[in-house]
Amino acid sequence: MPMQLRKIVNIFFMFLSAFIFTSSIAFSQTSYSTEIPPEIAVKLRVFPIKNYEPQLKSELRAPDVWEVVLNVVANDKDTQSSIMKSYREEGYAKLQWANLWNNRCKDVWRLLSDNYHLPISSSYFPLLLSKEENCSCELSGEILLQFDGINDDGVALIERLEKLYDGDDFIGWLHELRIVIRLLENFELDEHKGIWETREKVKKIAPLDNLHKVLKGETLYSLSVLYKVSIESIQEANGLGESTNISEGSSLIIPYGL
Repeated sequence: MPMQLRKIVNIFFMFLSAFIFTSSIAFSQTSYSTEIPPEIAVKLRVFPIKNYEPQLKSELRAPDVWEVVLNVVANDKDTQSSIMKSYREEGYAKLQWANLWNNRCKDVWRLLSDNYHLPISSSYFPLLLSKEENCSCELSGEILLQFDGINDDGVALIERLEKLYDGDDFIGWLHELRIVIRLLENFELDEHKGIWETREKVKKIAPLDNLHKVLKGETLYSLSVLYKVSIESIQEANGLGESTNISEGSSLIIPYGL
């Protein structure tokens, strides 16, 4: 095991000792919306498919550093078994819904993850953190900006997830997040090509040219002058609303050239 990875694991065993665990089996799992737009329902015809039996991919992506952190924290076998059962029931119906909604936005979420230099696993975070599946992919993906700068700090990752999670059993939810990432990664699932294409186009964001690392003393005004764009456009691109507060070291999308 690489030294950096070993350090993360050791930190988390210390981190976990601060928790007093109760049974996580009964936690409220994610419920994916079954209310899909009529034009999408017509394209899907019968959904979810009955007696669906997905097969494992021939080549599997190895867990990234953030997944390793999740695996260390969310390691209760009974909870894992309960969650897996819920996703397998009725012909993997729940997994089919998770995959459908993930396919709607996965290109946008992956692009944003790449822009912020986050591990691949982070591109699945909006799926379980977003409260409205039908919202804009870019709007739901803005939550990924909250993970910028964490890098390999496992404790900071868990603390950030806990801050963003709106529910009763955070540890139970972490188990589900861990499992959903692997289910969507490891199984050969329908990509639903063409299903969502007319509903929302993927906005192209240049990976490097449109990402600015905030330096000490910089403000939205100084950035607007530097890049010759309006303050409002920067606020909109980064989901800041009317706030003008930006933090040193954070990354901002600069919407010039889009």
